[in-house]
This record gives sequence, structure tokens and C-alpha cells, in this order.
Amino acid sequence: MVDVPEPAPDDAMPGMVQLLAVRHGETTLNAAGRLTGQLDPPLTARGREQGAALAPLLATGGFDVVVHSGTLRTAQTLAAAGVPEPWRVDARFLERSFGALEGEPAARWTGAADVHAAPPGEGETYAALAARVAAALGDLAVDLGGSGRVLLCAHSGVLRVLRALSGEARDAAAFLDGAAANGAVLHMAYDNAPAVPAFLTAPAS
Repeated sequence: MVDVPEPAPDDAMPGMVQLLAVRHGETTLNAAGRLTGQLDPPLTARGREQGAALAPLLATGGFDVVVHSGTLRTAQTLAAAGVPEPWRVDARFLERSFGALEGEPAARWTGAADVHAAPPGEGETYAALAARVAAALGDLAVDLGGSGRVLLCAHSGVLRVLRALSGEARDAAAFLDGAAANGAVLHMAYDNAPAVPAFLTAPAS
């Protein structure tokens, strides 16, 4: 079952963007223990159940913007949760690219303990992922005039980055320890484009 937290109060931190981010439900590649990256597998039956379990939190409406990465799995999760359209697509919320390793067993990625490592074949570092996610958040803040409620359906790496941007993960060790399960939920409030923390912008010397 998905642990669904209580929604944040509507009047919490007025004058800020209130972001509720969820990770999509389980996919066929997740179930097989394979790296997904920017491949586009569908949800499993369990993944659809995880999306439906989010309905009490997500389907009530009240969001100024609903955005997802444009993948089948994020769209299927929103649909399973009963989230009304329209939904905005922003590819900057795509999962990190694993390059040539996408679709391979997760054990093939040997740089998992290094936030500055890029998978082979034009894979993406966490620094690059964090930069594009922060830019997308900044644009959302501009669109909303600095205040509003946003629902984002995205991916494990994106939620990991959001934890760092919100200050919950203050160093690389905490960042790498913060994997998001399928159907995980994260609340975040910010007033403009969040600053990317130093441990993601410059490799340790």
C-alpha cells in the first residue's frame, strides 16, 4: 500500500508556491529491476493500484497547475488517481538519462555512489538533472505570479533532487540515501527558482 500523507493546509506559507510531487506507480521495468531513465514503459497492475491509492490526496482538485514529464507512466498515474485534466507537460521533469544503460539491470550502473558521475553513452549527471528541475520550478513560479498550488507527477531522481532543493538532503550522502518509492509523495514550498546546493554543482575536491 502507498502511505498517503495528509494534504498541506491551503493557507500554509502564503505567498509561496506549494508543490506536491509524486513519483509514478510501478512500471514493467521497475518490477524487473532494470534502469528506466528516459525509456517509456507502462505501469503494471500494481502501479495502477498505487496510482489509485493516491486519489484521496490528488483527485480533489484545487491545484492551479498539474504538470508531468510527458511519459506514459506519469500520465497513467494521474489517470489512475482520478486527477482531472488539463495536465501540462514539461520534459525538464523527465527522469535522469542513463544513456547506454537504459533498460539494463540496475547492477550495471557502477557509479551510483557518485552524484557527479554520468552513465556511459551520453548519460546525465545529477548536477545536470538538478539544473533543469530548478529551472522548471522557477518558470512555474513565474507563471503563477509567485504563489499557487502545483501537482507534479515525476520520477525517483526528480523527487531526490526536490529533496535537495528543499534543503532536506544537505549533503551527497543524504541525497543518495533518499530514494523515492513508487507512489511516494513529497511536499515542498518555495518562492522562486530554488538554488541548487553546492554538493550538486561542484564535485568534492
